[in-house]
Parts: sequence; C-alpha cells; structure tokens
Amino acid sequence: MFGVALADSGQRVQIVDERGKSVPFAAIVWGEGKGVVADTEGYFSLDNIPSSATVKITAMGYADREVLLDELKSLKKVILQLSLSEGIVTGK
Repeated sequence: MFGVALADSGQRVQIVDERGKSVPFAAIVWGEGKGVVADTEGYFSLDNIPSSATVKITAMGYADREVLLDELKSLKKVILQLSLSEGIVTGK
C-alpha cells in the first residue's frame, strides 16, 4: 500500500450525542473521498483507516468533529454536539 500503515485492530467506536444516545448512520471520512458509515447503533470500525489520518465525523443535526486516528484508538465513544445552525423547516 505504498508505505501507508493502516489501522487493523478490529476495534469499534460508537458515535453518541451529548446524552449518550447513539447517532446512527453518521459519516466517517478521511483523505480524499474515503470513508465509512456508522451502523444503526452508531458503531464503526477503525479497520483500514490510515494510521496518520484525521477523520471527520458528520451527521445531520450535529456539529462536525475532526479526530486524529491515534485519539480514536483510545476511545470507545465519540460525542457529537447538537448543531443550532441546522434545522428542518416544515410548512402547510
């Protein structure tokens, strides 16, 4: 892989909100167009993420968060904060 070390720990990390509730289907992206999607319980695997990567975690209604892979390896959960800048408008 051209000298790029990949995380291959089988470790899973859960994305949760400030109340500890899982955030399903959050996008976890790194590099140029590489990424995965969290499952229905907010979990994703660290497998195949370059060890030097900074990952960006995004989910509708939450503020984006960037985390170094080295930090993720020591976490079991990543907390996303609600974003007040996003909303859904409904009308009659």
